[in-house]
Amino acid sequence: MARILKWLTVLTLLALLVLAAGALGLPVRLDGIEVALWPLPAVALNGVSVQSKPALTLALLRGAA
Repeated sequence: MARILKWLTVLTLLALLVLAAGALGLPVRLDGIEVALWPLPAVALNGVSVQSKPALTLALLRGAA
């Protein structure tokens, strides 16, 4: 149960980050999303770029349970 809660927390935080950037009217670029369910649930966002001034760029953002 704790793994699922941790996984959902990570997903929620990642979604809030992307939504916050979009709500501010900033263009967000995402090169790819990877989801793994085995052996542990994990989510990875590749090439996240928020066009702010200065630009915020993350090569890889990973969240795992």
